[in-house]
Amino acid sequence: MYKKFKIAIHVVILIVLTAAFGLAGTVAPSGQTPSAPEIKASLDKAPKAVFPQLKFEFDPVFEGTEIIHDFVVENTGEAPLVIKNIRPD
Repeated sequence: MYKKFKIAIHVVILIVLTAAFGLAGTVAPSGQTPSAPEIKASLDKAPKAVFPQLKFEFDPVFEGTEIIHDFVVENTGEAPLVIKNIRPD
């Protein structure tokens, strides 16, 4: 009995999720879809991050020593460049 109930619950969840994902897609009304030149123009104005130096190797240091290096980022695009998340490797 428990196994049949468990299968029924899974089926219901699957149906609900399928319906939710099917209805979640948005479609632009006709006439409101941007044309290829409009998309290209907006991409040309987008921010563009340029890094003159992509990698830096530190010299060996003693454990616990603070080391600092500044990476330069230049925005060559027309829109403001917003950096939200940085993760040192």
